[in-house]
Amino acid sequence: MIGFEQDFLFLTSWAEYLAKSSPVTIYADYEQLSVQFVNYPPVYLYILTGLARGYRAFSAEPFYHTAFLTLVKSATIAFELLTAFALYFWCARRWNCKTGAWAFGLYFLNPAILYVSAYYGQLDAIFSAFLLLCLIALSEKRFFWSGCSLAAALLIKIQTLPFIPLFFGLLLLRRQIRPFIWMAMGFLTTGAILLAPYLITGQMEALITECILRSFEWGKFVSVGAFNLWYLHADPTTFDERIWGIFFDNDGILQTNALIRLLTYKNLGVALFGGAFLLTLYGFWKRREENSPWIAAAHIALAFFMLPTKVHERYLFPYFVFAAPLAAQSKIRRFFFGAFSVTYLINLIVICPLIGESIDVSRIDSSWGVAASFFNLILYATFLAYEYALPHFPKQPFRMMVKSVGAALLCAIAILFWRIHARQIDPNVLYLSQLTPVSVEQDWPPIPPEVRGRPQTGYGQLKADLSSDGRQIQIGRTVFRYGLGAHAISRVEYDVPGHYQIFECYVGMDAEALDKYRETPDVATATFTVWVNGVHMLLTPLMLPTTPPRKISIPLTENPNGANRITLVVDGTADGIDSDHADWAMARVVRITPLAP
Repeated sequence: MIGFEQDFLFLTSWAEYLAKSSPVTIYADYEQLSVQFVNYPPVYLYILTGLARGYRAFSAEPFYHTAFLTLVKSATIAFELLTAFALYFWCARRWNCKTGAWAFGLYFLNPAILYVSAYYGQLDAIFSAFLLLCLIALSEKRFFWSGCSLAAALLIKIQTLPFIPLFFGLLLLRRQIRPFIWMAMGFLTTGAILLAPYLITGQMEALITECILRSFEWGKFVSVGAFNLWYLHADPTTFDERIWGIFFDNDGILQTNALIRLLTYKNLGVALFGGAFLLTLYGFWKRREENSPWIAAAHIALAFFMLPTKVHERYLFPYFVFAAPLAAQSKIRRFFFGAFSVTYLINLIVICPLIGESIDVSRIDSSWGVAASFFNLILYATFLAYEYALPHFPKQPFRMMVKSVGAALLCAIAILFWRIHARQIDPNVLYLSQLTPVSVEQDWPPIPPEVRGRPQTGYGQLKADLSSDGRQIQIGRTVFRYGLGAHAISRVEYDVPGHYQIFECYVGMDAEALDKYRETPDVATATFTVWVNGVHMLLTPLMLPTTPPRKISIPLTENPNGANRITLVVDGTADGIDSDHADWAMARVVRITPLAP
C-alpha cells in the first residue's frame, strides 16, 4: 500500500538525487528546486541517503516502488519501536513494570500511531523519538545529552521548534543555571557537528532558505488539513494572513489602520499559542511533582496542534509520546489519550483514506472534520481544566469539571454557529472569485514552459480574493474581503448566469505597490477596461497607488436562459509592467429583482 502519494513523490525524488549525490548540495540543486522544494532538515536527509544507497546497492528498481516505500516506512516503524521500549524502561525504572507495559501498549499498539507510520508513511515518529530522549535525559539530570537529543530532533523536523523554549524554560524556572548551560552546550555542539558539512561548504544559506523560510511560506491556509480550532472556524481555503472576517460585516469592505492590519488569523493563532505557553510555564512553576515536565510537554504538543494557524494534520503526534507515561498511571488521563487517539485517527483517514485517493490537505472540507474539530476543542478545554484548574479546587473536582466542559461546549457551539452563518450564500450575489474563468492571460509572472496550458497552476494567473503577491486585497487604506488580484498586462473572461443584472466592483492599484511607486513614481500604474458580450463598456483613467478605489457599476443584459460574458482587462502604461499590481476588488454580479418562480 502506497499511503500518502504526494509526499512519497517528494521523498522518492530526493532519494534518487541522494543515491548519486551528496545531501549537502541538494538544497541548491536546480533540478530539485525547479519542480518542488526540499523542506526536510539535514539529519533526515542523512537517513534517507543511507536508505537510498542501500536500496540501490541491492535493487535496480525505481525508487517509486513498493520495496523502497516499505523500506522508508520500516525506518519510521523502527523509531516507533525504539520509542515504545524507551517508554517501557523509563516507566518501569521510575515506577514499576506494569506502568511500563501500559505506556508501551498505549503508544505502540495505538491504531492512530500505526496508521500514521505504517500506512500514511509520515516521519513524525523519528523526531518525536529524539524529543522523548531529550525529556528522559532532562528528568535524569543528564543535561548535556538532553541538549544533544533536542538538536537532533530539530535537525530532523522543524516542528521541534516549540519544544526548544519549553525545555530550556523549565530549567530557568527552577533557576538551574549550570544545567541550562550544559544543555545549551549539548545543543550547540550537536548542531555544529551535524551542520558542519554545510558550514564548511557554504551551503547554510541555501539550507535556511529552502528548509526553513520556504517551509514557513508554504501552506498559508488557517488549517492545512488539521482538525483543530481553525478548521472548526473557517473554510479550509481561508488564508491565515487575512484580517478577521468579523470586521468586514456583510459589505466585505473595511477601512484599515495599523492596528487593524495586525488583527490577522495568523497573529491571533500566535497570541493564543503564546497564552497557552505561558500557562504551561505557570503550571510547571506551581507544581513540584515529578510528572510536571511531562504534563508541560504534552500540553505544548496539544496547544501547537490546536491553536496556531498553518498546522498540518500530523502535528499532534508528539502528544502521544509525552502523554503515554501519564496515561499509564491515571484513568482520566487515559481517557484523554484514547479520545485524542480517535480524533487523530479520523483526521488521518480523512486525509489519506484506506480506500480511495488521498485528498489535497488544502481542500479538505468534511463533516467528519467538523465533528472531530468540535470534539477536539471540547477535549482540549477539558484537558486544561483537569491539568491546570482542578489542582486549585481539590474539594470541588466534579463541579469544576462540569463547569469547564459546559463552557467549552458553549464556545464550540458559538464557533460552529459563526462558521455556518459565514457560509450562508446570498442568492442575489455571485463573486467572480467563486467562478472558474473561461480564459486567463497575464504577462507577469512569466509562465514556466512545464506548466503552460494548465489552468489554475498559480503561475501567471489571477489570484482569487488575494492581491498579486498573495496578500489581503487593499487599495489605499481600504481592505476588501473578496476580489481578483491581477498584474498588468492581464485579460480574464467569465461567463456569468444571465439572471444577474449588474456587474460592480472597485478598481485600483494594490497598496503593496506603494513603496515601489514612491521610489520610482513612473511605475506601478495601469488602466482598467471592462467589456460585456464583446461591447466596450468602461475605460478608467490612469490609476496610481495613491488613487483611492474607484467604484464601477455596469448594467448587464438580462438573459435568464443564457449567460453574459464579462471581460476584464488591465493595461500597463509606458512604464512597462513594473509593479503593476491591480485589483478588481469585490468583483461581483448582482440580481436586483428576484427570479421568477
